Amino acid sequence: ISITIKDCRVDALRASGPGGQKRNKTCSAIRITHLLSGAVAEAKDGKDQHQNKKVAFRRMAESKKFQIWLKIEIAKKLNQLKDIDEVVDQAMKEENLKIQFYKP
Repeated sequence: ISITIKDCRVDALRASGPGGQKRNKTCSAIRITHLLSGAVAEAKDGKDQHQNKKVAFRRMAESKKFQIWLKIEIAKKLNQLKDIDEVVDQAMKEENLKIQFYKP
């Protein structure tokens, strides 16, 4: 499975905070959304948009939501979805679920 920036939506945003007037006027912050998994990551650490894009892409790839999606996609490619279905069914049994109700 190959994941590239083309599989994502990239939004350039204005970063806020310390850094002065230039930081408030330039769109150097980046938000990347992986379209298939829904994983989202942001980077506004540096002044350079390209560097922030690399950092955001790495953060998105390391996110829990993306990792779960990737494991499912790999299992589909290997035709091992049956094993995943059994794991999910086991986890969804009533004795394995923990439900808590909170009183407002």
